[in-house]
Amino acid sequence: MLRALEQDPHEARLLLLLQGFRSEEASLTVALELLYLEIELCQRDATSLREIGGGETAATLHRCRELQTAVDCLATELVHVRLAVSGAEEELADHLERRPHRLAPRGSGRPLELRA
Repeated sequence: MLRALEQDPHEARLLLLLQGFRSEEASLTVALELLYLEIELCQRDATSLREIGGGETAATLHRCRELQTAVDCLATELVHVRLAVSGAEEELADHLERRPHRLAPRGSGRPLELRA
């Protein structure tokens, strides 16, 4: 009876994987927000330098392009991580549906739902 209450190893791996992907998603989201702020400031600097005719305009524009490249790469990585989260969630849901033993509380007539 106690054995049936234990979480199976595959489910535990899926939950751990899902937790890791969600953590990475949160970190990438924060990093992307910070890069967006930095690129916005860089573009403001470039606009101001252009208006006053400063000689640093080319260097500032180059920095803006570098930041935009970083934003694009990070945004692509975030999409991949979100796809991984979605895939792990689907795999976990499929696993829970296929599980051979679903415990039901005595007299309830319905399966016990396990939550992560």
